[in-house]
Amino acid sequence: AGLGLAQGLEYGAASKQNNEPAATWGSAATALSLVAFLPLSGLCVSAGFMLSPGPAATALIGVGIVILANRLWMLGLAYLRAIGGLRDLAFLEILMGVLQVLGVVGLALFFGLPGAFAGVLTSLVIGSALLFRKYPLPPRWNGRLSMQMIRVGFPVTLSSLLLASFTLSDRLVVGAFLGSEALGLYGLAIAASELGQNVANVARTVVLPDIYGGARTVAERKDSGRQLQLCASTAEGLAVLERLRLAA
Repeated sequence: AGLGLAQGLEYGAASKQNNEPAATWGSAATALSLVAFLPLSGLCVSAGFMLSPGPAATALIGVGIVILANRLWMLGLAYLRAIGGLRDLAFLEILMGVLQVLGVVGLALFFGLPGAFAGVLTSLVIGSALLFRKYPLPPRWNGRLSMQMIRVGFPVTLSSLLLASFTLSDRLVVGAFLGSEALGLYGLAIAASELGQNVANVARTVVLPDIYGGARTVAERKDSGRQLQLCASTAEGLAVLERLRLAA
């Protein structure tokens, strides 16, 4: 969940609350992430070493190593959205996708679960290094801004978690009844089906903003009477089809 820091950072940096520049919000979020997730990372790694060797221990160690890099990466993306760096955002997300496909899948084939976690960590470190090299956000503690980010972002994150628990319920069912192998294939199929949609979203919002913005402006100028006429025509057509179905 990240305490809602990404959402709070995006809101605060974009709106420049309290007349604070976006970089000040970013530095405060970086400091809070280190304070919150360094101890959590250490606890996960320690718990993994205390368990007997197995998938659970490996997963705990992997999560402990990856979680801080993941949170910093997510904060960096939120910062780019807040300041309007959409082209850099698109480039970094595409690069991250390529690195994860090559690194995670490639290392997992040779080293299994530890290799997958190593691939995730490597891609996050590379992506974060490129992001923070161009947009440096050195950690500077600011309790007031930290509380504002949590106050704004945590309710949003909580609602997102509840929605995710609903939308991911199918994966839980597949994993519970068909096992982890079927769950992996199911998740891969869903991710592959969403690839085209993600590429289209990037093209729409970053590559071709003028075209889609113009189309949206034209659509907003349409007379509402045409929309009402379209709805009425659709309703009439459905009624005709229903009568034909009943007659058959």
